[in-house]
Amino acid sequence: MKIRIHRLCALILISLLWLFAVAAPANPQGQINPIGRSPRLRGNTGKTHKAKTADGAASYEYGVLYNFCSDSGCKDGVSPEGGLILDSAGNLYGTTNRGGANSTGVLDPDPTGAVFKLAPPAQPGDTWTQTVLYSFCSGGGSICTDGAMPSAGLIRDSAGNLYGTTNRGGANKGGTVFKLDTAGQETVLYSFCSETNCTDGADPDAGLIQDTAGNLYGVTDRGGANTSADGGVGGGTVFKLAISAQPGGGWTETVLYSFCSESNCTDGDQPSAGLIQDADGNLYGTTIYGGANTSANSGLGGGAVFELAPPAQQGGVWTETALYSFCSVGGSNCTDGDQPAAGLILDAAGNLYGTTYVGGANTSANDLIGGGTAFKVAPPAQQGGAWTEMVLYSFCSVGGSSCTDGTLPSASLIQDSAGNLYGTTTQGGTGSGGTVFELAAPAQQGGTWTETMLYSFCSAGGSVCTDGGIPSAGLIRDAAGNLYGTTSAGGANSNGGTVFELAPPIPPSFAVTTTAVTINAGATSGNTSTITLTPSGGFTGNVTLTAAITSTPTGAQNPPTLSFGATSPVSITGTSAVTATLTITTTAPTSGALAYPARPGVRWYAGGTTLAFGLLLGIGIYIPARRRSWRMWLGLVLLVILAGGLLSCSSSSSGGTSNPGTTPGVYTVTVTGTSGSTTATNTVTLTVF
Repeated sequence: MKIRIHRLCALILISLLWLFAVAAPANPQGQINPIGRSPRLRGNTGKTHKAKTADGAASYEYGVLYNFCSDSGCKDGVSPEGGLILDSAGNLYGTTNRGGANSTGVLDPDPTGAVFKLAPPAQPGDTWTQTVLYSFCSGGGSICTDGAMPSAGLIRDSAGNLYGTTNRGGANKGGTVFKLDTAGQETVLYSFCSETNCTDGADPDAGLIQDTAGNLYGVTDRGGANTSADGGVGGGTVFKLAISAQPGGGWTETVLYSFCSESNCTDGDQPSAGLIQDADGNLYGTTIYGGANTSANSGLGGGAVFELAPPAQQGGVWTETALYSFCSVGGSNCTDGDQPAAGLILDAAGNLYGTTYVGGANTSANDLIGGGTAFKVAPPAQQGGAWTEMVLYSFCSVGGSSCTDGTLPSASLIQDSAGNLYGTTTQGGTGSGGTVFELAAPAQQGGTWTETMLYSFCSAGGSVCTDGGIPSAGLIRDAAGNLYGTTSAGGANSNGGTVFELAPPIPPSFAVTTTAVTINAGATSGNTSTITLTPSGGFTGNVTLTAAITSTPTGAQNPPTLSFGATSPVSITGTSAVTATLTITTTAPTSGALAYPARPGVRWYAGGTTLAFGLLLGIGIYIPARRRSWRMWLGLVLLVILAGGLLSCSSSSSGGTSNPGTTPGVYTVTVTGTSGSTTATNTVTLTVF
């Protein structure tokens, strides 16, 4: 019985001591203490990021990219009257009305013309390179069967082929539609006046548009079915050139509408600007004369905005509608505008925007014909209602007879994503050589549009106007907001004309650059990053710097601390860069502890294990000697070995007062500079060993 009691007591003691040994809490210093992580920022050390700001009152920067008539005899072209197009590589394409390889220099020089390309320089600030892609009058002798005198811009298809019109030349001397492929091979797609009395159209002044099927659309300002109009030359046409279904087949011309089909040309007369097309296939354009107000301009009419709707059934008749007739307001003063010589643009709401060459509120300008207007024609709220015209701006509102805000706009407008409009006037401005202007949309619907003159031509070179003069074509705008255009006169070479660029103002801002840091944990030297702030756009002011760790190694402990100390805020007072110092403090490991944490879980408590060993040994001795055997002593030996192992495991865990230090690895530190609404950021790459 006593032996059984001894055994029971031993079992109870062993159980209690076992529970006591394993129930000790895990060492909290060995647990992973995760640091919150934000998404990694992409950014190489030293990379500059531009600041963003809502302010900026600096002026556009103007530059002449090319002066025509730079070659002897103006072989490079002269007098660009059409607009430009831009390809994805930044190359510009256009036409000149005269000059080219076949120019003889006669008639200042003789009317031939060219297609050109202007390639940007490899390095900003270097010279653009001009190349003549084709010179007209290369075929047919003096008749110029390949075309002559292009006065409009080009379009370009996905294969790089260029399409355009010439006002003269062709097989019938009535002008042409041409194609120029990427190898420089010119093909006349159609020669106008191929029909008696030029009922197929004549003298195209405007450029083309192309639909998704590859068909071309345009206008001629003469010819058409109504041959008695305009003294027998016809009121002009809208035409379509259909591409052949068979590769290499010919193009087929169809007159979609002949103007002056109504009495007194109330449907419009002499379209001289290009067309636009909406998603439903409707065409929109303008006529210089005609319209409902037949008394204007000595009976010629004030011009019209028209729509040409496709037939419901293929092969049917297109329907023309005069959406608005100018000179409807102000009597003979035509305060709503007069003679729209430019094409239209269309916004997402279906509103049409354009310019009139004369008319407007300032009736005393230009010998009482007005300074011209920018207008909007809005569709009716209800189908079948009347379109509504609104004058957005009347030119010659500033500067009296000098019209320093510009006068006589002859080109179409362009619109940016904010709804602001940009265009040119052929005359006026502070230099009297024409202007580039912006019309800023009102903040509230129905408010006043604000006109700003971005550049005034003939501002350099005196009467020679070396910066260009008489911009008769519209503008294009690239993704960076740069504006490009042509002037038909002026330039460095005796009124040969120019290609120009207007770069938008750089807003006051600053850029942040940094230096990388590589240190051992706990280092007190080499633990700083130089933060450089470089101003641009005339920025001045105080910049407050902040820094935050935005990327860490997995499971990092004791993250670095960051401080700018007295070096922030930084004051920028001029154009020179200024610096600040970012101090990065890390923690060194102590007591030889590793920075990589042990796995969390149950820990063996060393004191409890030792006590268990001692008590177990005592129990073995307490057992009567007569019950002791080799099996008992073997069990005790095994217990001693086990206890030693447990003690060893316990002592190998992290010590209670050790510190693993800052975890080695790569950290990303994001530095932000702030001055009012202007901010700039960059990153510091921190490597800790």
